[in-house]
Amino acid sequence: MSDPIRTILVPTDFSTFSEAAVQTAVSFTRALQTKLILLHVVDVPDYGSFKLRGKAGDINLQDIAESTASEMLKRIKQSPELRGLNLQIKVRKGLAYQTVVDEGKKCKADLIVMGTHGHTGFDKLLGSNTRRVVRLSQIPVLSVKEPLDIKNIKNIAFASSFDQEYSFSFPSIYQFMEMFHAQLYLLKVITPEDFEPTYYSQRVIKEFAEDFQIDDYILQIVNADSIEEGLDWFCIENKIDLLFMTTHGRRGLTHWISSSLTEKMGQHNSCPVFSIRMTKVRKSKG
Repeated sequence: MSDPIRTILVPTDFSTFSEAAVQTAVSFTRALQTKLILLHVVDVPDYGSFKLRGKAGDINLQDIAESTASEMLKRIKQSPELRGLNLQIKVRKGLAYQTVVDEGKKCKADLIVMGTHGHTGFDKLLGSNTRRVVRLSQIPVLSVKEPLDIKNIKNIAFASSFDQEYSFSFPSIYQFMEMFHAQLYLLKVITPEDFEPTYYSQRVIKEFAEDFQIDDYILQIVNADSIEEGLDWFCIENKIDLLFMTTHGRRGLTHWISSSLTEKMGQHNSCPVFSIRMTKVRKSKG
């Protein structure tokens, strides 16, 4: 089976939170021998077309930001931690989250690694706009708050409704899961709003596993007041290192993280979220 990750894109605003994403991407790059692209976006709405008047004429703030970012990326590229990597640096101007999505397509990235909180100027991207990237991107997105070492991934979980998220693209998603050689949990969270009997949930998950020939897994059903609460509790209680979730654009994961799941989990020091968009959904059985 070929490695599903060949190129990794990581946006950075040079803050502590984006540094966690960079360290995570570096770990993946070294372990998987991939190409790494460091991207800084000069967010046009933040700078607009403001200019400073100097002795030599008007100075465009966007140009200053772009030049400064380019120099900072060059220094990062030369750091000992990144020595020997297949590394490329880029600075782009535009609407931050859309630029990341567009750049991911352009460079044919297989994974986008992002921090869950940002700093001044870029916090729209690494905070609330992370959800926008997840919603819009056809490329998997890994959201982290703390650095994640690929060598330390022992337990992973796939959280889903299972009965509504079947996909012809799931085998490619399973490739990512198999890549970590970790214990896999198939997890379903039941809330009072969407209550269903335990035996039904178990049957749906087992059918899912059979459909996609998943043999080595642990079936888990959690009852909680909300999906966010159930996921957070489960990941902490079972020491989950990486949580897989799916999105169907404006459905799926977007519904699950309507209250900003990645931020909530990050604030509780829970695990990173690996979100994957499933493009073709088939109808439930029966």
